Amino acid sequence: MFYSKLFLMVLLILGTKPLIAQSFSSAKELKRYYKENCNQFHNPEEGWNDAWIILPDEREFVTDLEGEVVEAKVFVDHGEIKHVFYQGNSYHEGVYSTGPIKKGKGAFQKVILDINDDLTEVFTAYTHDVIFKVDNSSTASPLKIVDTIGEATFFSSENKIEKHGFYVFVENHETQHYDFIGYLNDRCDNASACTSDNSLNFLMKEGNYEIIAVKDKIQVNRQMPIQKISITIDREYSKIVELSTIKNN
Repeated sequence: MFYSKLFLMVLLILGTKPLIAQSFSSAKELKRYYKENCNQFHNPEEGWNDAWIILPDEREFVTDLEGEVVEAKVFVDHGEIKHVFYQGNSYHEGVYSTGPIKKGKGAFQKVILDINDDLTEVFTAYTHDVIFKVDNSSTASPLKIVDTIGEATFFSSENKIEKHGFYVFVENHETQHYDFIGYLNDRCDNASACTSDNSLNFLMKEGNYEIIAVKDKIQVNRQMPIQKISITIDREYSKIVELSTIKNN
């Protein structure tokens, strides 16, 4: 009996694979790792968490990231992915969650801005698979540990903004495309009345940024009103910007 119990304990120990910190160069390798150890993965806490992200393999997907798998900080709110921060970035990128996180695995799509002569479009595309690391705990914003950061606050006093809000994008100088940073659909009469509930508030590394705010309203000419803004973020300084409809795009 003693030998039977001892043999069973050895089998249990050999069958358990403790998860250790790893790096992955291919999506196939990470997916296999998750499949073999899925019972040890668990859903992340609310807030910022460490994760692996499998990048889309569509040829049309434009990115300045390298490889099939990248490590990132991912912000979770009410069980869904809301923001992503890639190492070296100057801001948090807003994303569209495709559903709830299950067993430490989730997904999101990139929010795309397309402006041409015929129409203006804001849509989601390019699914990113996310696997949260097991040795993980929720942390503060990854930008808060950077010395050279400032703050940008966007607000609007426009009527009917609850129905026709603003998509806010920042130009990515590496890809020459725009990254989504947030959606504003709460009214604030003036800058002094702004709170975290009725404005968009972002941490950004100091530097110069080109912002485009797109109003969620399609006009007769199939264009959406846009506002282009150039801002400079200084260290430990808050830049306040009012968003308003531009009649002539």
